[in-house]
Parts: sequence; structure tokens; C-alpha cells
Amino acid sequence: MDQDKIAPSIIDVASEAHSTISRIMDRGSDKSVFGQWFYTDSRRYNADRLINHVCQAMMQIDGNRPSPDANSEDAIAHLERALVRAAFLLYKTKRGKVE
Repeated sequence: MDQDKIAPSIIDVASEAHSTISRIMDRGSDKSVFGQWFYTDSRRYNADRLINHVCQAMMQIDGNRPSPDANSEDAIAHLERALVRAAFLLYKTKRGKVE
């Protein structure tokens, strides 16, 4: 059977998300210090960064923005960062850190 016709398992998708989030968070950021997303950045800031990364990725996929961009990020890199920002936003919201 053609692999493109077989949907990935829930475990496959969850594993991809987990490994991506772990890799990005382990690497850290040149733009912020460890834990800044939790202690300093608001939920709104995380949501805005999430949306921006998704929009940048889609513009690259559609051919409306250069890939990689000026920060050497391609669509995959932007989607990975969007996933991390979504995890930050969810964690802060579920754990009651609403600032």
C-alpha cells in the first residue's frame, strides 16, 4: 500500500511533537534566557509569536517569502517554533500562569 495513503498513528504524531519540542527547548534561544517564556513572556506574546511563525511558514510554502529567511529559518523551522510556542501557551494557560 502507498505510504501517502496511510495516516500516521497517534503515537507517531505525539512522538514527533515531543521530540521537536524537546530538541528546540534543549537548544535554547539566542533571543531569550531559560524560562523567559514562563516567567516574563505573557500568554499574548506567546500566542503572537505562534501565529507569526505559522504565517511565516505558510508564506514560505506558498512562495511569497524567501526560504530560508534572513534568520536562516525555513518553513519547517518556523513550524517547529510555532509548535513550541503552542506548548508554552497551553502550559501557561492550564497551569494558571495567566500573566
